[in-house]
Parts: sequence; structure tokens; C-alpha cells
Amino acid sequence: MALACWVAFRQATISSLVRSCWASKQIWTLPRLKNTTDGIDSKLTWFGTTRTRAGFLINPLLLLYGTGGVAYGRVEESVPGASVKTPGVGWAAGAGIQYALTPQWSIGAEYLHVDLDLGSANAGGASVDAEATTNLGRATLNYKF
Repeated sequence: MALACWVAFRQATISSLVRSCWASKQIWTLPRLKNTTDGIDSKLTWFGTTRTRAGFLINPLLLLYGTGGVAYGRVEESVPGASVKTPGVGWAAGAGIQYALTPQWSIGAEYLHVDLDLGSANAGGASVDAEATTNLGRATLNYKF
């Protein structure tokens, strides 16, 4: 199960071009985000993004957009008897579509690629160079205040 929250800082419409800035944080508890390679378990415990979004209004209710910006998060890596939690910073990019149901409510779908550089860490006497990469698709239900 995943919990996500986000904040839109500003949205501007010029003709059919739409720009906005977003910040979001995802807290993951899905077991499938755990990976085991060479006896090292890696789990993406959480990640967040701060992105800009730009797109075109296909019609007054339908927005097609691209998004990109900075990503940050933490991976927990463990070997039998030891574990280390490593923070990382990287980038995120994706695309999506959003449809306005009413002036306040909209629905959408988004693809997002996240790539975090976690640097090096030591776990149980082994040196680990870590990078976390994930691709995700999500459906959105949005309320505009």
C-alpha cells in the first residue's frame, strides 16, 4: 500500500499552455519494492519529488503534460546481521494526462521514472555502491482549493 501527498505551488495558463510546480512524498510499504541481489536486500522505504509540470490543453477539460525535477528518498540495504539506511538524491521525469470533472475535481493518470544516486555504504563488512531506480504508473484524484 502506498500513501502519497502533494502540493501544487502555482499554476498558470497562457492560451493552451499550462505550467505548474509540484512537491510530493510517497511512503512505500509495498513488498514488491524489495530486491535481493547477491545476498543484499534493498528496499525503497520512501521517496519524494519536487517537479515542474508543463503541458497543453487538448480541450478546456483535458490536459496532456510532461513533468521533471529533483527526487530524494531512502533505501534500506541489509545483509544477514547488519543493515544500513542510505539517503539519496537524483531526478524524476514523466508524463501524464488530467481531466477536469468540475472546476474543483479532476482525475488523471501519470507515468514517473525516479532515479536516486545513493552513493557508497558499508553493510556487514561489504562495500555497496547503490542506485535506486523505479518506474511507476499511478491514477490520480485531485481537489483544487
